[in-house]
Amino acid sequence: FRIGHPSFGWSAIHAARTPPAVPRAFSVAVYGDMGIVNSPNTIKQLVRRLDAGGYDWVFHIGDVAYPDDHVFSFHQTWNQWFEMMQS
Repeated sequence: FRIGHPSFGWSAIHAARTPPAVPRAFSVAVYGDMGIVNSPNTIKQLVRRLDAGGYDWVFHIGDVAYPDDHVFSFHQTWNQWFEMMQS
């Protein structure tokens, strides 16, 4: 899948996995309240554990980017947050 808009550009192509046909135990990371200022270490931890096979699924429960805290750079704040999440 990819996200974006013809007028503003498209993301890189990403992939997602669906659950196996036969149920099995799985590991989930659940987190929220992740803006752009205090999140780099949290993202590094998540990526490190994902790369090591530590999670089968990641669920973000909300409060992302906090663009309202950056009124004059609202769009850039969203872009920065999504770029952080993709790295």
